[in-house]
Amino acid sequence: NALVAAGRPAATRDLWTQQFGSWAPAARVAALNAARSTFSSLADAALAAHRGLITAEQRELDTWLRARAEALCGRVVQVQTDLFGNAPRLPRWQTLDEPAARLAAYATDGANAPASRREADGVLRLYEKRHKDLAARADARVLDPIPLGLLMLVPSGSTGGVR
Repeated sequence: NALVAAGRPAATRDLWTQQFGSWAPAARVAALNAARSTFSSLADAALAAHRGLITAEQRELDTWLRARAEALCGRVVQVQTDLFGNAPRLPRWQTLDEPAARLAAYATDGANAPASRREADGVLRLYEKRHKDLAARADARVLDPIPLGLLMLVPSGSTGGVR
């Protein structure tokens, strides 16, 4: 029993209503929920591993920045006041604790050699670019499934709307 006569198009009038309308919308929702549930168990573990890698990379990047700041600027100087409360005048980059701020202050201090100022600026630019990249990569999340369509198979023995 052929559904379509040779050379004649299949009639689709009321096909959806007759064959799929009563059950397909609920089945679509159930399929999306099943896909969401199944994938989330896989994705949650992958996301946790991904975030762990990003955190480790950020720690390594921060360690690198501290080492480069210390190599270019020296160790942080703790300012000691004398008996009368006077403190020596030191450049800001010698007393700042935060490595990026130290490098930025060092790069803008005209008393430093131009080559080392450029190096400090380059280190800071590399750090900021990599930090921005890591932040963008850390913003990973599981997206909702997107249905590609609905496969409509007409049950065997049905005329599929052909009369």
